[in-house]
Amino acid sequence: DVSVCSADRRFGKTDLGESGFDSFFGTHRCNELCRKLKLTPINVGASGAEGPSRNTATSAIEIIRTNHLRQRKREREIETREMQAAVKHGRKEPGSVPGSVRHTHNGMAIVTDGEHRVGITAFPTGQ
Repeated sequence: DVSVCSADRRFGKTDLGESGFDSFFGTHRCNELCRKLKLTPINVGASGAEGPSRNTATSAIEIIRTNHLRQRKREREIETREMQAAVKHGRKEPGSVPGSVRHTHNGMAIVTDGEHRVGITAFPTGQ
């Protein structure tokens, strides 16, 4: 059976609300249908580590900055909030370095470690 989930549970008894979202995304693994529909992959990085929760405030996402990331952020005038949003909402794909994750969102990308905590570099994507 199909179950509709909404934040305010407006669809009645079978509307599982936020816990329904959490339950679904806690077990879902993207598959061929997700890819064919061009859905954004859920927050599971290359190492299998989950990214920030949907309930985490974007401004609360902590990115530990390497010296390289600090330099690139300054040179490319990338705002901290842009990097946080990319980690939270961005499309996740394996980075070019084994174990790294590339988060792409709103015309920029940040590369982190597999735990989504240590920022390695950031750059505009031209999209």
